[in-house]
Amino acid sequence: MPASGASPAAAHGGGVPRESTLLGMPRNMALASLVIVLTQTGLIVGLLVANRRRKRLAREQGERLRFEQILTEISGDLVEASVETLDNAICHALEKVRVMMEFQSCMLFEHVRDTQVVRILYHTDAAVREAIARREAEIPMPWLCAQFQYRKAIPLAHALQDLPADAREEQDYVRVKNIKSALIIPLHSTDGTTHGVSFCTGVAYREWSDTVISQLHALGDVLSSSVSRHRAEMELRLSEERFSKAFHASPSAMVIFRARDETILDVNESWERQFGYTYAEAAGHLPEELGIYRSEKERLRLGSLVDTVGSLRNHEITLRTRTEREVVAILSLETISIHDEACYIAIFHDVTDQRRVEEMRQSMVHVSRLALVGELTASIAHEINQPLGAILSNAEAAEMLMETENPPLDDIRQILADIRKDDLRASQVIRHIRTLVRRAPLRLLPVQVNEVVLDVLKLLSTDAQRRGIILHGDLAADEPEISADRVHLQQVLINLIVNAMDAMKSNGTTIPIVDVRTWREGPHGVSVSVRDHGHGIPEDRLPQIFESFFTTKVEGMGLGLAMARSIIEAHRGSIAARNLAEGGAMFTFTLPSGNGNGAGTRNATIGRSS
Repeated sequence: MPASGASPAAAHGGGVPRESTLLGMPRNMALASLVIVLTQTGLIVGLLVANRRRKRLAREQGERLRFEQILTEISGDLVEASVETLDNAICHALEKVRVMMEFQSCMLFEHVRDTQVVRILYHTDAAVREAIARREAEIPMPWLCAQFQYRKAIPLAHALQDLPADAREEQDYVRVKNIKSALIIPLHSTDGTTHGVSFCTGVAYREWSDTVISQLHALGDVLSSSVSRHRAEMELRLSEERFSKAFHASPSAMVIFRARDETILDVNESWERQFGYTYAEAAGHLPEELGIYRSEKERLRLGSLVDTVGSLRNHEITLRTRTEREVVAILSLETISIHDEACYIAIFHDVTDQRRVEEMRQSMVHVSRLALVGELTASIAHEINQPLGAILSNAEAAEMLMETENPPLDDIRQILADIRKDDLRASQVIRHIRTLVRRAPLRLLPVQVNEVVLDVLKLLSTDAQRRGIILHGDLAADEPEISADRVHLQQVLINLIVNAMDAMKSNGTTIPIVDVRTWREGPHGVSVSVRDHGHGIPEDRLPQIFESFFTTKVEGMGLGLAMARSIIEAHRGSIAARNLAEGGAMFTFTLPSGNGNGAGTRNATIGRSS
């Protein structure tokens, strides 16, 4: 029997005592259960976290997809919008983003170049849109404008706190608008304008993630591109309107035609009046179909010239109207692009009347020359009779010598040489007269002024002797050279000198001298003066002295001085007349000179008083 008080184990013969239990379970089993419970708890927590993360990622993915979908819709709306509807499309786009992102306001603005001012272009607030319509939506923001150069987004989670101390204007704007958070993104458009977009919250603060910044930056780029396109289209439309108004209002005839086949695309009203065809009759046709060109050869020559040069400036051409009337026009042609197709715009300035006036002027010049020749008949006869008389005398002397038994051949040879010399002299006089009376256009060539003066003085010497007048030349020693038409310049001098001699015809002057002087006028001019010692020009008639058909002579036509002024002005010179205090009048003209320097004068006196 076991002893009293012994344990059951002892009663069975002893052994190791059992481990304590937790809730009646063995310790090992309890620990295992605890590990299992903790593991399951961790798995559950992990699943919850993963699920929450998955839901957040799904939400973010959904928001991204929704934003991308909205951005796609906005892009499509803006692309399809016309110039008239683009403003509403941009406002609608900003409002759609504002609602989706739960912003207080969204706006698109631009930095006014060379200022510290931003101009609001579009805004989701109605009051601001009214200010935009009144052109009062400009805000000074110097700090913000300075940040545009960095081209980086400016996230302001706590707008008032995140703005630096020197951004006072921006801080005031945030206070007035009660802005909690803001995101500002600078944008640089293709036309060089600096745009920007801003998104603001007014209820709660907001952190701006990189994803959101990237999304809103993409939106800003779309809006900025649309604004630039809108402006470009508006400027193009305004340019086309201005061009159309100028084209149709131009007093010069204008036509637009395709470069590849010369088909007429448009004509203005002046072209219709000048050529006699309406727009409906001309459009779609070729110029040769309308008979505009005088000949096919002329059309090909003009086409070749255009193909070679690509444009024309002041090209004179003769064209035909619907009534076969010929029109002289100055043509200028330039290449333009219409709907991406190369075209030409041709401008015709009608100079038919001017050319007729020019022909009349040339005819008047010719008549004036003939009149001068008539007045110089005595001088011409004297110039020709002298060599002819010498030829006759020498011929008679040669005949007498030939009749002798032993003719002196050396003397005969000398006589023949004199005859040749006198013949050449007479021939030269004839050629000079023919040149003077010939009708020819203005030809500018290098001319020695002194030589022209001496030729004229020699030509007029006989007339001066007959009148008892001395022609005196006081000529520059450095032989000034000008670019002029020799014959036209001679005509001017003849007119002035003959007028000077006429002025002293019946005044009883004691100084019967006409002074002709040449000198250099500064570094680039040559002046010639003709002075008489007559009574001068009446002061009340002096302003009219160069007008056509105005004369102080009873028998005068009033053409000589008008022709003289016309010739001098054609040489890019000037002519003037004045009375002298000591008596008489002086006519002076100045012409552009060539090169040459020097000083001094040389004298020449031709003719004697009788």
